[in-house]
Amino acid sequence: MEKKPCVRCGYCCTQYLVPIVKDPELGPIDRNIIAIDGAKERRPHLEGEAPGEYSCKIHNYEWFSDTPCGQFNSDGCRFGAYIIDKHRGRK
Repeated sequence: MEKKPCVRCGYCCTQYLVPIVKDPELGPIDRNIIAIDGAKERRPHLEGEAPGEYSCKIHNYEWFSDTPCGQFNSDGCRFGAYIIDKHRGRK
């Protein structure tokens, strides 16, 4: 399955406690949702090492748009743009 680049800065996934789908093949069902504190443990589906370079292995699943991450409109996320610009030395 082709992975799409994460359109977010990765800050939420690397710093906050966010619910995620444990097994992508099962999708977002109650027994398959877990919470991982990104500041303490790396998310199993997150790849990349820096803001603007992250990608998520589950973005291409048809159910992704039903998840909290999929429903977030990153086009208007000024915080994400700030994090990426700061990382790239633009601010």
